[in-house]
Order: sequence, then C-alpha cells, then structure tokens
Amino acid sequence: FTKLHEIFSWIPSFYKFKWQSIEPEYDPYRYSSWSFNAGYQIYRLAKKNWKLVKKVSSRDEYLEKVPPMIAFQSRLDATVLPEKVYELYDLIAPAASQLFIFDVSRRYRSILPDDVLNWSVNMIPGDRVKDMIRTIPGDGSWPESIYAVSHLSVPISEEDAVYGENSLIGGLNLKGEKAVLKTGIDFERLRYNPFFPEMEEKVMDFVSE
Repeated sequence: FTKLHEIFSWIPSFYKFKWQSIEPEYDPYRYSSWSFNAGYQIYRLAKKNWKLVKKVSSRDEYLEKVPPMIAFQSRLDATVLPEKVYELYDLIAPAASQLFIFDVSRRYRSILPDDVLNWSVNMIPGDRVKDMIRTIPGDGSWPESIYAVSHLSVPISEEDAVYGENSLIGGLNLKGEKAVLKTGIDFERLRYNPFFPEMEEKVMDFVSE
C-alpha cells in the first residue's frame, strides 16, 4: 500500500500524495512531516534486520558470538512495539543481557485504560525474557506531571538544552481549546527522560562488568 503513492505523486496536483503526514516544522533537529517513501525504506530495513535475527537464532555458532545486550524501552512506546523487543531478547539475547522497561505512573489510574494499569512482567511470554527484565522506576516514584515515558524521550536528559525540562520544546506547556493547533497532539508528547540519571548509571554498570 505504501508504494501506491508513486502512481499518482508525479502529477503536480497530487504532489501531497508523497507524504503520509505534513506537519509544521518547529523542531530544529527532527522532521515532523513523514513521507511514504521514508516509511517504505524503514519497513524494508526492519524486515531485513528481522531476517538476520532469525538467521542468528537458528545457528548455535552465531548465537555464541552475540554479546550481552542492554536496552531501555517504554511500555507505552507508540513507535517501537515492546512485544518485538521481548521477542528479540527471547531469540538471541545472552543470559547476561538486561532489558529495562519504563512503566507508567499509577497516580493517574483514574484516566489510564485498564489494560495499561493491569500489565505486569508476568504477562510477557518466555521465562528467559522475564529473568532479564527490570522496571523503571523501581520504587514507583514519578514526577507529578508525567504519566509515561515516550519513544522520543528515552535517550534525552532532562538537562538537554533543546528537549530538556526547562527548554523551549521540552518544557512547552500550551493551554487553550481542543482541535485548534496544527500540531495536533504532538505537544503532549514527553521530550526528555526524567529517569535519565538512573538509566545512565545502569549503562555504566553494565559496561564496566
């Protein structure tokens, strides 16, 4: 379906058919708009990489060469499906690997869906994966105004000059009427990771082992 845009997009009147979404470009370091071709290329790359994962998982001599892995994943990631990360670990991750899952804040249980609140590590298939998983924050403490970590925010420090807590983009808190802004719900998305120091510490511990 993604490639069908090529049939029409060369016609001037159908130029916008090249784009899956066209948004205001307010971010200095990433595009907000997304082309169909970009989606197609990412799809091809992901499919090829998954074939390599399957190939590695099928041969003991390949698996022996896979180094310990460490990853950090938001449970509510809207871009990368957590289930695929679990499957990756189940297929090729050595026993010394670690997978940290950013859970959600229970402070907002009254407005979060039941399936989000009722999730637990025990629901993940595969005992190997369960043994590698830890949740962050471990003590359940969340900043008051944050209910989850977004896909964009995982690697970004709250001290970051562009996306951090006190930056123009990361600290933006616009209020007004619904269905007015051209950016839609993008400004609701968290841009920094409030648990970055904890994540950094775990990475350094992992590397030093």
